[in-house]
Amino acid sequence: MDYFWLFVSGMLAFNAVPHLVHGISGLPFFLPRIRQLGKRGTSVANTLWGFTNILLAVLICRSVFHWSAEVFGRVLATLAGGLLIAVGLSLSMARRAKMGE
Repeated sequence: MDYFWLFVSGMLAFNAVPHLVHGISGLPFFLPRIRQLGKRGTSVANTLWGFTNILLAVLICRSVFHWSAEVFGRVLATLAGGLLIAVGLSLSMARRAKMGE
């Protein structure tokens, strides 16, 4: 059963990549919750969606590998720093993209 959960964790982690790349670049990208075909989510929404995928992948890995509270705390601190800079870059790049249009 561990392999199944690691498989799901890998899917979540790699699904985060395009959302984070587009989000941090300030570009809109498709989100699963948008019902209208062809409509894209904002860069910040994509950044947050990407981090949600990463957080879920980390939570699965924690349960499979039985990480200690110390290790898990360090991983969460790392993700918090990444989230802060990613949202800042997303906002900044979105403003620059609008100025260039």
